Amino acid sequence: MVQSYLKPGFPQYARPFRFLENHDEQRFIKTFGLEAAKLSAGFLLTSPGVPLIYAGQEVGETSYRGIIHWNDRYGLRPFYEKLIHIRRENPALQQGSFQRLPVSDSLTVYAYLREQGKNRMISLLNFSAAAKNVSVAVPEDLMPADTAKVFYLNDILNHETFGFRRRELLAYKWPLSGYQARILIRSDSALSAVSENSFQPPLRFRLEQNYPNPFNPETKIFYRIGGNKPVKVDLIVFNVLGQKVKTLVTAPQTPGKYSVVWKGRTQTGNPAPSGIYFYKLKAGNFVQVKKLLLLR
Repeated sequence: MVQSYLKPGFPQYARPFRFLENHDEQRFIKTFGLEAAKLSAGFLLTSPGVPLIYAGQEVGETSYRGIIHWNDRYGLRPFYEKLIHIRRENPALQQGSFQRLPVSDSLTVYAYLREQGKNRMISLLNFSAAAKNVSVAVPEDLMPADTAKVFYLNDILNHETFGFRRRELLAYKWPLSGYQARILIRSDSALSAVSENSFQPPLRFRLEQNYPNPFNPETKIFYRIGGNKPVKVDLIVFNVLGQKVKTLVTAPQTPGKYSVVWKGRTQTGNPAPSGIYFYKLKAGNFVQVKKLLLLR
C-alpha cells in the first residue's frame, strides 16, 4: 500500500495524492460500512502524502455526485475533526519518514512509524471485523536505553495511555477491537486524566441500524459487545409474525465492534420476500431489536 510510493522512481519532493473516494469512485462508506470507513480515514490522515476528503465524506454522504446531506447521520464529523487536528499538530504525519513495522498478525493488522525529529508516532490499524491482540516490533531507538525507565505510548485518537519499561513493550499484546485504529505518540509522560494501560472494551452493548435500509439484495448490520469477558451472542432475523427467518450469528464473542451481512435469504437459502423484518441481538442479558425493510 504505502510502500509503493517509497520505491525508486519518484523524486524526493514528490507527495502522493491519496483518497478513499472521489467523483469517479463509489462512496467508501456505502461500499464498506461505517466502521471500516472510520478505520480507513485514520489510515488516510496518518499515511505519507496529501489526503483528499471528498465532498461530504466527512459527514458520511452516500450519494454518487448527488446533493450533500450535511445532517451527519453517522456522527462522523467530530471524528474527522479530531484526525485533522492530530495531523496538523504533528509534523511526523505531514512530512515525516515512513517505516512499516512487523506485527504478529500481518494479514489483518498494519502498523507503521512516522518520524520527524523528536515527533515519533505509530499507527496501528486493524482491517478485520474481529478483535485482535497483536505484538508490534517497535524499533529499539524508540525505547530508552535505561531498562528501568518508564516511557509512554499515548493513543491520542482514543485518549488512552500505555506505560512501559523496555522489556514490557517487547512482550506487550496491543488490544484492537474490530476495525479499530490507534495513533500512538512516543512520550515521557502519560496523557492527563487517563490511567496507565487503560484500554477498555466498549462500555455498552449496542445494536446499530442496518445499512443500507431499505435494501436489495443485501444489507450490513453493526453491533457492539460490551463488558470485559466473552458472552454468547445471537443475532436473528424475524418476520412480522415473529417467525425466525435467518440466524446470522450464534457464537461466543469477545468485547468489541462487529458487523454481519444479511443477503436477504432465509435459513434454507431461499430469497426472503419483500417486507418489514426485525433483527434481534441477544448478548448475555442484553437484548435489542431493530426494524429493516427488504424491497425486491
